[in-house]
Amino acid sequence: MKRVLWISRHQMTPFQVQDLVRGIGDDVEISTYDKTVQDVNELEEAIEASDLVAAVLPMEKMMELFHVVGDRPLIQAVSGRVETDQWIELEDGRKERKYLFEHLYWQQIMKCEIVTKKL
Repeated sequence: MKRVLWISRHQMTPFQVQDLVRGIGDDVEISTYDKTVQDVNELEEAIEASDLVAAVLPMEKMMELFHVVGDRPLIQAVSGRVETDQWIELEDGRKERKYLFEHLYWQQIMKCEIVTKKL
């Protein structure tokens, strides 16, 4: 049994759990951290209690997390957008098509580096 720390505002879908079990080849026990991550160091205790970390975070936070998970795998879910026949009305009156997101697969982050420049 692998202990998985899931960092996301949302619970894992049943399909994500099923695909995670398939991907790592073991049953999982999932603990969820659903608060906004201000500082990845606040996750230290939860990371220590985990065998694997799965996260939905902005790119910069994911990079910071990559450097604190140690030798634990860091993974993220990859989703695809599926068009629906529904429309959403925006605050300014414009309309846009509604899309659903569906889980495609998990990927492990093997290297993480970001170089930016102010514009």
